[in-house]
Amino acid sequence: MSEIHVPVSFGELLDKMIRAIDLDRQRVYIANVVKCRPPENRVPTEDEARACRPLLARQFNLVKPKVIVLLGATAFKYFTGSTEGISKVRGQWIEKNGYLILPTFHPAFILRNNRERIRLWEDIGLVRGKLEELGQRTQELELRATEASAAGRFSGCVQSR
Repeated sequence: MSEIHVPVSFGELLDKMIRAIDLDRQRVYIANVVKCRPPENRVPTEDEARACRPLLARQFNLVKPKVIVLLGATAFKYFTGSTEGISKVRGQWIEKNGYLILPTFHPAFILRNNRERIRLWEDIGLVRGKLEELGQRTQELELRATEASAAGRFSGCVQSR
């Protein structure tokens, strides 16, 4: 009998989501709204997001994703400019500037609110279906999280003190 592994970090859950849609992790590009972790891991400010926007735009120009998955309320807010809550917009495709965008919950939120996991997995199923529809299973998929990884720190970003 095999043991079921429960992800303990949002990174583990994100990897599991990528595997669930049959993508090679090396073919998935992950970008962050801000390129520097805000102090005490707080939500980035408007100024921080605005300062990092040119870097994010350059990443999009290089990667040219067909499908973008916005992970969490912060990514949704700063990417779309909308103030609607993630619970209201998750799972609904948005077409903007030639991109197909799907907002959903951030994996870290799901780890804290396990009852919402079924809705996250429904959204991941939508991504899989859209990639199949587009014939893009092997193309790049952009998954955006608000947390900056250690490798994602850039000197051109404003960091609050």
